[in-house]
Amino acid sequence: MTDTTKPPVWVLSYTHRHGDDISVHETEVAAKIAACAIIIEWLYEIEEELDQEKLCKLVSEGMYDEAIKTWEEIQSCASWERETIEINQREIATLGQAIQGLQQVLEDR
Repeated sequence: MTDTTKPPVWVLSYTHRHGDDISVHETEVAAKIAACAIIIEWLYEIEEELDQEKLCKLVSEGMYDEAIKTWEEIQSCASWERETIEINQREIATLGQAIQGLQQVLEDR
C-alpha cells in the first residue's frame, strides 16, 4: 500500500452561545457556501431589515467573502452574544502518518 499525501480540506467552525458547530469541506468555496447557509439560517436574529436584505443579496450573487465580512461587522455591533465563523485550511493525515504518530507517542512513554 502506498502512502500518498491527501489534498487539503477546509474546516468551518461556527462558534455560538450553545457551543461550536464544525464541518469539513473539500473546497474553500464549499466551506464559504456552508458559512453563508448558517448566516441565512439565522438571518431573522439580525434586527435591521436593511442588513438582512444586504446579506441575502450578497449570498444570492455568490459574493461569499463579502457576505461573511458583512455578517462579522453586524455581529460586532450586535446586542446579543458574539458569534464567530472561521474557515481554516488543514491537511489530512494518511493512515501511514497516523500510525507513525501513534508509534512515536507509544515510544515516548
